[in-house]
Amino acid sequence: MKIGFIHPRGSFVARNPHMLAFMEGYQDIFRPWMIPSLGLLTVAGMTPDDVGMEYVDENVGPVDLDTDYDIVALSGMTQQAPRAYELSLEFQQRGVHTVMGGPHATVLPEETAQHVDTVIVGESEGAWEKFLSDFRQGAPRGIYANVDLMRVPLQDSPRPRYDLLGDDFFSRGTGYKMISVQTTRGCPRKCDFCSVPQISGSDFRTKNVSQVIRDVEAATEAAPDVSLLFSDDNMFINRRFSRVLMAQLKPMGIRYMAQSDIGIAYDRRLLREIRESGCVMCLVGLESLSLNTLKTIDAFKARRRGGYEEGVRRIQEEGIAVLAAFIVGFDDDTKETFDRIADFVWRTRAFPQVTIATPLPKTGLRDRLRAEGRLPDAPYWEQCTYYDAIFESRGMSVDELERGIAELHKRLFSEEAIRMRRAYAKDVRRRLRKQKADMNTFATAIE
Repeated sequence: MKIGFIHPRGSFVARNPHMLAFMEGYQDIFRPWMIPSLGLLTVAGMTPDDVGMEYVDENVGPVDLDTDYDIVALSGMTQQAPRAYELSLEFQQRGVHTVMGGPHATVLPEETAQHVDTVIVGESEGAWEKFLSDFRQGAPRGIYANVDLMRVPLQDSPRPRYDLLGDDFFSRGTGYKMISVQTTRGCPRKCDFCSVPQISGSDFRTKNVSQVIRDVEAATEAAPDVSLLFSDDNMFINRRFSRVLMAQLKPMGIRYMAQSDIGIAYDRRLLREIRESGCVMCLVGLESLSLNTLKTIDAFKARRRGGYEEGVRRIQEEGIAVLAAFIVGFDDDTKETFDRIADFVWRTRAFPQVTIATPLPKTGLRDRLRAEGRLPDAPYWEQCTYYDAIFESRGMSVDELERGIAELHKRLFSEEAIRMRRAYAKDVRRRLRKQKADMNTFATAIE
């Protein structure tokens, strides 16, 4: 038996003509987000060793439709779904059994089932193995799902098959710039634009620390020259687990990026441990500077709004760069929103990420907009790039929003802005080195 694990290409940049024009000269800003499909590599890890396997990513290289696969396993985000359906049809016409899982298949299994032979709903541990057993017996079902929104114990999750990634996947220019590792699943926050609770639940589950270390070792062995990304949506919620993990990561000498909410800013000890473990940058979901908007997104973030600026500085002063993530296009946003974000980024010297509000399937945002009759009648999945306006905000037209986000990027990534952020980061590192040297001198003096 031979299985092709295929990651379909997607519109990772945008259709928005203003952003496209900006991106032509700033590909380096967006290329680092090219990473392997951790979901597919994890499913490959659940597959018996007697099965032949290949991993293919259309964003890196073409798919050979005439490969003699018995099964093609597809996975991707919503914007990749239309291409996944096209690939499925091509392989079905060649007699190949097609399977699809991942975020889009989980939230819209009925739609997905119209295009593939089998749908894996939710987390694949257990469901995938059952499918393979049924397939070998000639009786695969149409849908496999874990009970109760897939509350899989992460201790049952296998090591991802990073070894399926050859050198070509990391080639200069077109290859991956980061490789991802997962330590947790689920998120207790209830941001109304986010589908994580629908996909992985709101229960925060962790792997064993030994599992994470094993995965880090495998990832760095497969790609020793690229950065590590912990792909958890909110990595440090469980403080006890985080502290144990940071202590184990520290002697490994890795450099990595993580994602968190602003809450970590108020635990100085944890911040120090995160930095000492190798974290060089943390994406922090701020979402909006408007209190009214935050109240509709998530109550936790609304309560933290007054401390955003101080929180960003606290994280930075510990030597961890902040990638401040904002979303524009909510109903309270106007053209002045772009100026407020630019001023915030300039004052804090944070690295910015600004995207457009995107009504993903099974999110509160989409449900609300559908009830108001403000979404297209036809599926708009290819527009879910986070840089395309799918609905019209009450405060801006579609053109004003798409043009405004492009102009904001020009301001935030001007040569002056980049120099300012780099100079600040360099100064922080210098002060931390001096502080460490002073502490070592003091320790020596009192011995």
